[in-house]
Amino acid sequence: MDGSGVKKPPKRQEGRIILQFDYDCFYAQVFEQKNPALKSKPVGVKQKSILATCNYNARRRNVKKLMLISEAKKICPDLVLVDGEDLTPFRDMSKILFNFLRSHSWNGKAERLGLDEVFLDVTDIIEYNLFCLNRASMAESFFYLSKKDPELGFACDLTSIAGCVVGAAPESVDLESPIYLRHLLGSHLAQYLRLKLEQDFGYTSTCGISTNKLLSKLVGSKNKPQNQTTLLALTDDDIINFVDGHKLRTIPGMGSKITHLLEAHILSKELDQDLGPFDSLVTAREARLHPTVTPSFLETLLGGPGAERGVGPRVWGFLHGVDPTEVKEATDVPSQISIEDTYKGLETVPRITEELHKLSCSLIRRMRVDLSVLDDGSDIPGSRKWIARPRTLRLSIRSWPKSDASQPRDFSRVSRSGPLPSFVFDFKADIDEIAQQLVAEALLPLLRRLQNEKGQTWNLQLINICAANMVAGATGDKMGAGRDIATMFKRQDEVLAPWKITSEIIDENDQNMENKLESLRNDLETLVKAITERMARDISNIFDSPPVAPIQGDHGHHKWLLLPLLHHKQNRSASHSHSLMGLIHANSSNTYDKAREIIEKEEKQAMTPQLRELKKEALGFFDKWQSIVLLRVKNVAVNDQQCFQGSSRGRGRGLRGAPRGRGGGVGGRGGGIIRSQTLATGPPRAPSNYADRDLAARHPPIPNALWTLDLNKRKSLLQIVFFIMLSMQEYTANSRQLLLGLTTSLNLPFKVYQEEELRLAQGLAKAALDQAKADQAKAALDLSPEDAINQKSEESKSARRWKVGLGGHPGKLAAPKLAAPLIDVGIGTAHEGLGVTSSAAASLLGTMAENATAMGALFGINASKPTAKMMEIFAREIQDFAFIPLHGVEGSEYRDAREIPAEHRRLCLTIALSGFLLEDEDATKNWRCLGRFTESFVTRWEVAALTNLGNSLEEVVKSSAWIDGQKEIKARTVFSSLIDSSWPVKLLRSSKIMDNSWSVGMVRAEKAGAVLADAIMRQKFQGDRPVSLVGYSLGARAIYACLMVLAERRQFGIVDSVILMGTPAPSESRVWLTLKSVVCGRLINVYSEHDYILGFLYRTSNIQFGVAGLQDIQGADGVENYRVRNLPRGHLSYQSQVSQILKNVGWEDVKADVVKVGK
Repeated sequence: MDGSGVKKPPKRQEGRIILQFDYDCFYAQVFEQKNPALKSKPVGVKQKSILATCNYNARRRNVKKLMLISEAKKICPDLVLVDGEDLTPFRDMSKILFNFLRSHSWNGKAERLGLDEVFLDVTDIIEYNLFCLNRASMAESFFYLSKKDPELGFACDLTSIAGCVVGAAPESVDLESPIYLRHLLGSHLAQYLRLKLEQDFGYTSTCGISTNKLLSKLVGSKNKPQNQTTLLALTDDDIINFVDGHKLRTIPGMGSKITHLLEAHILSKELDQDLGPFDSLVTAREARLHPTVTPSFLETLLGGPGAERGVGPRVWGFLHGVDPTEVKEATDVPSQISIEDTYKGLETVPRITEELHKLSCSLIRRMRVDLSVLDDGSDIPGSRKWIARPRTLRLSIRSWPKSDASQPRDFSRVSRSGPLPSFVFDFKADIDEIAQQLVAEALLPLLRRLQNEKGQTWNLQLINICAANMVAGATGDKMGAGRDIATMFKRQDEVLAPWKITSEIIDENDQNMENKLESLRNDLETLVKAITERMARDISNIFDSPPVAPIQGDHGHHKWLLLPLLHHKQNRSASHSHSLMGLIHANSSNTYDKAREIIEKEEKQAMTPQLRELKKEALGFFDKWQSIVLLRVKNVAVNDQQCFQGSSRGRGRGLRGAPRGRGGGVGGRGGGIIRSQTLATGPPRAPSNYADRDLAARHPPIPNALWTLDLNKRKSLLQIVFFIMLSMQEYTANSRQLLLGLTTSLNLPFKVYQEEELRLAQGLAKAALDQAKADQAKAALDLSPEDAINQKSEESKSARRWKVGLGGHPGKLAAPKLAAPLIDVGIGTAHEGLGVTSSAAASLLGTMAENATAMGALFGINASKPTAKMMEIFAREIQDFAFIPLHGVEGSEYRDAREIPAEHRRLCLTIALSGFLLEDEDATKNWRCLGRFTESFVTRWEVAALTNLGNSLEEVVKSSAWIDGQKEIKARTVFSSLIDSSWPVKLLRSSKIMDNSWSVGMVRAEKAGAVLADAIMRQKFQGDRPVSLVGYSLGARAIYACLMVLAERRQFGIVDSVILMGTPAPSESRVWLTLKSVVCGRLINVYSEHDYILGFLYRTSNIQFGVAGLQDIQGADGVENYRVRNLPRGHLSYQSQVSQILKNVGWEDVKADVVKVGK
């Protein structure tokens, strides 16, 4: 007989210390933290008709989890029930507590089990404290939480074990035993962590301390709640004696199938598979001592198809308290994702199938959110890739007990597992279709395997589907997301050695120059980091805005329109809206249908916890951008002879991947210099006198010391960061906001920033246009086959020389140089270069210094995507669609990116949309107030529809019906009229003049918004520059639709600032939080409660969520509101007041000589 066939105790590991934390009544505690008054009351967390769990106050009253609510209420009439259907708050708090605990495991081994349990391997920290232990003064010991900081830790009395103890009696133990000392230290660490959980977060917990996961979980359940227990086991007998008293079904890792087979064998009879853990018939001792039970026999009994390999020795080890399983290393990827729901009783397969489909849809959505990220290496914007893939699909069910059953009620689950099909990882497939296929091909077969008897009737109380066995970065099919070779090459600049190109920036002679310059660079790095961290906080604050509860109206409906009112009524009919919109929808195009679907989907999601998913992805995008920026700033190095050294030359785009490399700080090599944080020019403080108060008000300065430098040095620092931003080969809205924050923090006026941006734009555009014209000339030549071959050969040689420059020997690197047009505008010259010489500028700009193709991409000059063809595509969807440049040839359409002269190019764009037009009116007339520091375009769209609307509005405004009607509306406020649906009779009679053109315009606006979003995010007509959007009336509605599409596609960093005037859109705060998530700069809502025409026109829409054009936006951090006090012509006045409104809100670029007060 081999070793596996004898009853030999398995070898145990003594050196580890594992802590098992279990939060007491976790679900109930989450509600108690929100409402502390619940702590003294019996609380039950309900899910449909089931009491999912309850707090200990309820348990003392004999209420038990998984009871029927009706039964629980009979036992405890004053039981407080809270709704636990939405698991989001539990998941969020579980992550917070887990991140705290994992920070105390030096080896990174922290494993979360469900939402309320955590295993922590603290062996490393225990061994270090064992080494530092002063046995002569155990009562005055200090537990070290850091090897580097000797003051980080806590005082403790090590004369006794903290908490409860089972196993060997402490008084009989050798106090010098390493095993005892490890448990002693582990108990005090557990006590400290439990205390911190309660003091810092308000959550009590129970903890088990032992040498493996199995024992720590078993011993942790001995003294609940708010306690801890240490299993002091010095010998094998101590452990065996502890395990022997446990029933098989209570031992972790012993599933129901294993225990059923083992108990049936030991008792030599068939058993009911529905027995629960409290009905377990066999103890661990009885199983261990049974004469036939050996490792080899257990393998035979429990093995077979589908069984885990080595199950026999593993179960044999469990019976002896041996569990070699390691605590998994902490990861942001969840170990499993599960979705479940409870029911009063599912009895038919069709009903079960329907519920399986719903759960499958939820599971796939969760997988896409938690296990995928945006694929920055893809050429398709918005593409995603998997960062981990679950391999196993598990179906678990729980049935209602039979009414005539003699056994006590059992609420245990039974499960079956199988491989998770690969089609669930297809991002292109519709979630609903994947769910249908998953149910048919995987879940229903698993359900049939759970059917004990042929023809068995179902009576399900719970269904759970789980994706488990997670493999990080796994690939297994053609859709795998493993190593991406293309991405690897695109990130080449992050792993190349820094370029050692130096230049003098500041001309000073001092023997300590190197130290001063290094400190100066460190100050700049610190300032940039502080600005980006504030930007990250601003993004987070968007989603953490204090909720604004709308006033509750009649019949329990929430009305955002009631916020401006103290008294209200509610009687509204929307039949007219249905008839008009239904007629238009029937004739709408596919583009409208898609746009409307996205808008409706986003509006619904904004009302749900999906905002948390949006927050996660917005912060993830920003974190990646931030890490690249900080890396590039770190790589501006100093040596002993020169001042700064640029090391950002490379091929990869800035956001094409996270920074990687070795050394040098955040993921890259850097300049090989140890960077101190010594300030070069004194302690950080805010400027005492602002150079630009308006800029400082919009972008509050970060306290720093650099603003005390002289003007030219501060301009040099701003220019350096400008170069770094452009070296990423895209100038995003985040980059622009960073530079504005740097400008104000350096106490420079906004004009300095504008001039620098203007110079760079003109130089880069000139270089790109020169190259584009040269390419056109080449294409026009009729080359012979031999000439074409020779030309191709020369291009290949040039390409090879470029590759050597990037990856060859450092001694063979081609010296970086600036393109001539950049030098022509003063970059790198003695005067305009501000001390940054051409070689330093070229090094900082990297590829953008001389690669005209990259420069062209910045401005949307792309031979493979002709602008004219792009505009033709847009014109098919929207009549008269065109972008008309405001500066340049008056009235000309934007047809070719190469036609705009370099002097009219800028690094940011402004796109304006009118909401209505009057007869024979130029679309650009009202937007000529926009200045020349941005590249401004007016969007022409649906001229006939907008003119028809404008003329209709003008006709009504001039009518006596409106003159009399607005007095009546004013007397009772427009909000009361909307809520009560009570409008002047004369006005209603003339409504047909406006309603039809307004309804048509609303539909066309949403189409225009979808087309505009496509132009910005997919076609990239603006290139790689940020866009600001301005619009009034239906133009604002089009922008609203555009932002909704961008949010749905997770297109962050594109839109800089937005101003919406008289917007016919919801004012609900979470809708505006969604909009703000894709706007990096300012988002301004311009409204007037005196816009009675807008209120009258919007009456046929869904007014339940308010009207943005009539009221301020509340509960949305970062959204600005501007109230227009006077609208002489009602809604029509927005057209003439555009310039004045832009001036009043402090819009960056408005011509002062064009501003006028509209009427």
